[in-house]
Amino acid sequence: MNFETAAIEMFPELASSDTITRAQAMAVKEQYNMKFPHHVVNPANTVSRGVFKFSLPMEIQSVVVEESDSELNNRIKETYVTLDKLVEAIATDNGINSLIVSGAAGLGKSFEVNKVLNRVNSGEYGYVFHRGYLRATHLFRLLWENRLPGQTVVIDDCDAIMSDEVALNILKAALEMKPSRMVSWGSEKIFVDQDGEEIPRMFDYQGNVIFLTNLPFSDMANGNNKNAAHLSALESRSLVLDLKIKTKREVMAKIKMTVADGMLRDKGLYDDEAFKIVDFMENNMDKLKDLSLRSAEKLAALYLMDSKDWEMMARTVMFK
Repeated sequence: MNFETAAIEMFPELASSDTITRAQAMAVKEQYNMKFPHHVVNPANTVSRGVFKFSLPMEIQSVVVEESDSELNNRIKETYVTLDKLVEAIATDNGINSLIVSGAAGLGKSFEVNKVLNRVNSGEYGYVFHRGYLRATHLFRLLWENRLPGQTVVIDDCDAIMSDEVALNILKAALEMKPSRMVSWGSEKIFVDQDGEEIPRMFDYQGNVIFLTNLPFSDMANGNNKNAAHLSALESRSLVLDLKIKTKREVMAKIKMTVADGMLRDKGLYDDEAFKIVDFMENNMDKLKDLSLRSAEKLAALYLMDSKDWEMMARTVMFK
């Protein structure tokens, strides 16, 4: 059995994807006792950090049944409806302590979560977004300051936390599925909150956490890495929603839906102008450096800058 066939057997979802993660590749190597797949996992084949191009074996390509456009659109719509319902349940303290949302960058994860939290936040419930770098010490303080029922901490694009064993242990304690979720810091360090008040070294966390990541969380939790056991423990404490939008066709379907809902209208474009952007993206999927909702916004900015020569400028600055 070659590596690609083994990978499809172990991870059937790869049959509808054109990428594979390092964690998946390592899991296949270990499971089937294969040599390291240098022909796949190498710098020249990199799509993004830890993600590599993946081609189906010819014998599998011929039998893969592709979703129809309507099936694909319905699946994506249902995924985002589910996302909205889960975020609302967490924000209103409706029995869910934690939600992990994984999916490629530029698919509107942060926008959707923020939209729902704004809708349900009427004063009784509160939330805070933390983006970028997050150390375990600040995570401890963040949880303390948002520890009450209905308060939500959104950890967005803080993927380095997945390799921080101390931070992972804090999250495991905070998200334990028990009536009392005691979070503690066992050192002599004194923490203070934003008002300068001392934070106790142990407290009962009753809030909720939403974790947004571009990385394939479930694959990492079940993969061969030093923190897999911690990630698996977080997975068991949380609901995990994988957007499952990986191929260019799937990404393009999401872009079309979001534009149809008025995303570029909000930027100042009429509908017919917005769909010029969509058509340009669809016709140049393989040439664009990045196929995402962010690229649609960049193209809209170029169109508003110069509606005559926007395509020329786009080819210059946005093509590979």
